[in-house]
Amino acid sequence: MVLMLLAWAVIAERPRGLPLLGGGIGIAGVCLMLLTGTVTLNALGVLASATAMVTSSFGYVLAKR
Repeated sequence: MVLMLLAWAVIAERPRGLPLLGGGIGIAGVCLMLLTGTVTLNALGVLASATAMVTSSFGYVLAKR
């Protein structure tokens, strides 16, 4: 979803239906894994993971441009 939104903002590539559906299912899966477990979340780990995802997505979009 982040990659699609960045591509839309940076290179005006509109997201399509099937990738949006897949992204939504992926987000739901991650929420199921993180929010239903008995282990507490590490905020620093979640922040690091989100930062890595955003920066790699931004790099991919810039390389495509």
